Amino acid sequence: MKPLWFKVLPLLLVALLLNGCATKVPALSSITMTLTGLKTEGGRTVASVRYLNESVISIGLAATRHKIYVNGTLIGEGTHSDAVGLASAIPVVVNIPLTTAAGVAIPSSGSSISYRMENRLTVLVGDRRVNSDSDSSGSVTLP
Repeated sequence: MKPLWFKVLPLLLVALLLNGCATKVPALSSITMTLTGLKTEGGRTVASVRYLNESVISIGLAATRHKIYVNGTLIGEGTHSDAVGLASAIPVVVNIPLTTAAGVAIPSSGSSISYRMENRLTVLVGDRRVNSDSDSSGSVTLP
């Protein structure tokens, strides 16, 4: 009779092989988002959003969507559909055009504001799109 490990070893090898091939979803909770600017140029409002990946693993975003509230009022919504690579601990600032709410005044340069953002990050995992929703808030003096 063969020793037990001759029977168990092939099963362990198959299990390790299958586990190594599994596609894992990156931890999107390690990404912080900060509003760094808000400006209107030529009738178009643009929000500058800073992304920081606090994980040790690089993450590629397929798309982002943000709803931005300033001093409790919805200013607008914006989507960034271009891929953004986030290396570990290196901030990336992306300018996102906003569709502004009707009749909302955009704060001027030099204004100190409180903001809240409702965020949706999308990553590609294999051929699947995985979404992660989060909120972020803070204060900033607009450049």
